[in-house]
Amino acid sequence: MTEERTVVPLLEPRDGIPPVIADAEALAETVAAFAAGSGPVAVDAERASGYRYGNRAYLVQLRRAGAGTALIDPITCPDLSALDEAVAGAEIVLHAASQDLPCLAEVGFRPHDMFDTELAGRLLGYERVGLGTMVETVLGLRLEKGHSAADWSTRPLPEDWLRYAALDVEVLVELRDVLHAELAESGKLGWAREEFAAVLNTPPPAPRSDPWRRTSGIHKVRNVRALAIVRELWTMRDGIARESDLAPGRVLPDAAIVAAALDVPRTKKALTEISAFTGRSARRYMGDWLAAVTRARSLTDSQLPQPSTPGDGPPPANRWADRDPAAAKRLQAAKSVVAALADEHRMPTENLLQPDAIRRLTWEPPEEITEESVASRLRKLGAREWQLSLTVHPIVKALSRLELKGDI
Repeated sequence: MTEERTVVPLLEPRDGIPPVIADAEALAETVAAFAAGSGPVAVDAERASGYRYGNRAYLVQLRRAGAGTALIDPITCPDLSALDEAVAGAEIVLHAASQDLPCLAEVGFRPHDMFDTELAGRLLGYERVGLGTMVETVLGLRLEKGHSAADWSTRPLPEDWLRYAALDVEVLVELRDVLHAELAESGKLGWAREEFAAVLNTPPPAPRSDPWRRTSGIHKVRNVRALAIVRELWTMRDGIARESDLAPGRVLPDAAIVAAALDVPRTKKALTEISAFTGRSARRYMGDWLAAVTRARSLTDSQLPQPSTPGDGPPPANRWADRDPAAAKRLQAAKSVVAALADEHRMPTENLLQPDAIRRLTWEPPEEITEESVASRLRKLGAREWQLSLTVHPIVKALSRLELKGDI
């Protein structure tokens, strides 16, 4: 990796804090400036997770040689497709790209070529890959990270927030350059390119069929009538949160939903006695919460939710030994192989081969274990060619050894 160096605080953008671009005229000037710039384009986006419904961007930051830094308000400038077109031939540099790509796509900015500094750090074996840590470790500069969890829907944005936002893209291209050189030196640049392309080409996840089942603490709810209360309260809260543009947890915390499912309150007074319903927002909609509980109580047995929904994949690994001992042995053998290879190549095991792919392969292996059949199966499960080149042969060897020994 890089040798230790003196860490220098990065306190101000080198060109000062740019004005926020908030109208069509200023945006057009920015588009022209970035089209005339050169080299990669550093991009970041700030959301208001935990404050607003959804994950839209409330500030988009860009920096390019010859163009400087731009801070764009995507609320007043909601269409960045012209900017996307202006830099279409450039490499877009992001950190943890999968977090920002969806909200950037919403405003018409869709990179065609990308470098992800977080993912590069993982492939190179950096133990901590947050932007601040990476910048400090690789470049010897310290970023101020105090506003990462701020409510970026705030208007006007405070000056110190804008300074923080500008600094987030200040040295992102420099970080990319060092990591690019390290990837090339270690023989991992091709691997990284495949990973970046996979991130860009991954479609958005399909909506969950029962999103209410992800309510925190739902494991405490033991019967289907109580599950119906969770479902009705979650659905009511989601509608209110969407309409109010508030994070659902700010309308009603998950703890309140679970507490109501366990207590089954029948009156507003009983609801108010549940401590999690004492927040101002929760009290505001007390009639709605009671109506949701009452509706769940009145459902017929056939209308109640099932205790759980069957998944489309293998059962939890801790149940394999009882349900299919041979599969459990295959899983352990494959995991051991991948862990050893990941250690050899200095990267997290999940970046060498996704755990879900290993589980699915070993739970339902090909009828005949060959390098061709295993590679085909893993490819269908999303494995990249560089991953196959490293893992298929040793996995097949390990599984074949189990068969020869008669362990499966």
